Amino acid sequence: MEYDLIVLTTAVNRPEVHSKSLPDVVKMINDNDLKVKWMFNIDKVTDDVSVEDTISNLQKICSPFSCTFLQSEEPCFFDAVKRLVFESKDLLDDSKYGVLYLEDDWNLKNADKFEEALKKYNDDGYVQLTDRSGNELSFNPSFWGKNIFKKLMVDLFEKHNDEGFLL
Repeated sequence: MEYDLIVLTTAVNRPEVHSKSLPDVVKMINDNDLKVKWMFNIDKVTDDVSVEDTISNLQKICSPFSCTFLQSEEPCFFDAVKRLVFESKDLLDDSKYGVLYLEDDWNLKNADKFEEALKKYNDDGYVQLTDRSGNELSFNPSFWGKNIFKKLMVDLFEKHNDEGFLL
C-alpha cells in the first residue's frame, strides 16, 4: 500500500481558519500512525491573503504528510470537489482506508470516532464523522471506502464529464 489514507480537502484562501481546524486532524492521523496523501483544492475568494501564503500555512500544518495543492481559475465548489476526485482516483486501489473527505472549515475533534471508523473500515462502507439529525447523508467529514467512492464519486463525475449528465 502506498498510502493508508487519502485526505481530500476543499479549501479557500483563509489560513487563519486552517490553523484552527486542521491541527486536530493532523494529530489524529499521527496518533494512528497513518501514511497519508493529502490533496487540497484552494479557491481564491478574497484578496486579503494570497493562495501562496495559504499553501505555505497548510504545508506547515501538514508537514508530516505528502501534500498536493490544486488551484482553481474561478472559485467553484462543484469543480473543486470534481478536481479532487479525479486527482485521487488513481491512488484509491493502493489506499488501505480509502478517502477522508474534509472541508477546510470543519472541526474534526472526536478521536474515538476517528479510530472507530478506521477499525470498522471496509471498501464498500461510508462513515459520517459528524453528528447530524440521524437521517441525512453528509459528505463532511466522512470516510469513504474505496469501492463506494469509485461508484458514487468517480463514476458519477466521469459520467458528468462524458455525457453532460447533471449530478
